[in-house]
Amino acid sequence: MKHLLFLFLFCSKMLYAQATLQNEVLASAGQSGTVGGVQISYTVGEAVVATISDNTSTLTQGFHQGNLAIVAVGEPWVGNSIRIFPNPTAYNCNIEFSSALTEQTDYRIFNETGQFILQGSIQSGVVQHSLDLQKLPAGTYQLQMHAGTYGTAIFSVIKI
Repeated sequence: MKHLLFLFLFCSKMLYAQATLQNEVLASAGQSGTVGGVQISYTVGEAVVATISDNTSTLTQGFHQGNLAIVAVGEPWVGNSIRIFPNPTAYNCNIEFSSALTEQTDYRIFNETGQFILQGSIQSGVVQHSLDLQKLPAGTYQLQMHAGTYGTAIFSVIKI
């Protein structure tokens, strides 16, 4: 009889606790906003995950996934397309422009950890320029090119 009384009291306490708890999340980040007349709120650390979708939109509640976007540093390169070849390369990497450069273009190369490796300039009037990468160890490098009227272009170059 004692066991039954204990079980009854334990279960009734648990049911009472379930009925009186509020949904609360302790978190350090979150935000709310209105989109198309619908209030949307999220909290980093939320435990509930639900996805609602129709033909045009998808809403993921709980652990939110943002859209990945590539963001250029500075103005994007415009007015003269660039081709990098061969990529990957073991020796030299060629930079080819769709038309002759109208001004000097500066370039910088960084390694995978963002450490500056080398820099140089390509003079105006050039259509193709060769970069000597023979002394660099194998790895992935970031080639950043900048010119005043063209803007900034960023490429990954793989040295094998």
